[in-house]
Amino acid sequence: MRSFGFTGNGPGWQRNPKCRFLIFLSQISAKYPLGKETFHPVSFGPRPGEKFVKELNPGPGLGSFSVATYAINQPVRLPQSYGGVGFLTVVP
Repeated sequence: MRSFGFTGNGPGWQRNPKCRFLIFLSQISAKYPLGKETFHPVSFGPRPGEKFVKELNPGPGLGSFSVATYAINQPVRLPQSYGGVGFLTVVP
């Protein structure tokens, strides 16, 4: 994931100009037929181009991958994005 940059206001943003959230990665493949879901905390600032990289190893064959964002430090998972992004791929 690559950030386009975040903006904010208020004393919290002045102290620490970072937007913190969870990245949700989901994958379904021959290696994970019931699916594998992981959450990763990230923090992006106002500068565009910051990135989060995670290598996935789905095994050979058809695979499905999804990415979404969630609020951090909440008692329940609160989505911060409208839906998510999904990809289908074939790994030789």
